[in-house]
Amino acid sequence: MSPFVQSLSMTQLIKVAPRVERKSNAVNSARARWGLLAFVIVLGVLFFMKTNSAATLGYHVKELDDRTRALQKESQKLDLEVAELSSMKAVALRLQTLGYVPADDLEFVEPVDASVAVR
Repeated sequence: MSPFVQSLSMTQLIKVAPRVERKSNAVNSARARWGLLAFVIVLGVLFFMKTNSAATLGYHVKELDDRTRALQKESQKLDLEVAELSSMKAVALRLQTLGYVPADDLEFVEPVDASVAVR
């Protein structure tokens, strides 16, 4: 041991010892700051990625919503076209273009005997 250390009393040695630990606390504090900074940066990048994916998903949902509305309008137009083509006026016009003529004199035949053969 050095003569300086031997001349110090035990209480003086104890008072000197915490000063040495403060240097290691400063090193630990710097490491903790860098670790915290790295953690904050990682969280920031993750937040940015999540926000970006949410925005992209929002645009995709909007596109699908627009497509749904367009398909609903087209469906309504087709329903209207079906209703127009099913109307009596449209059916009569198609019958005329196919060469059908309206029947003027209708005669109904009534059976003489209403009996039916049984097996």
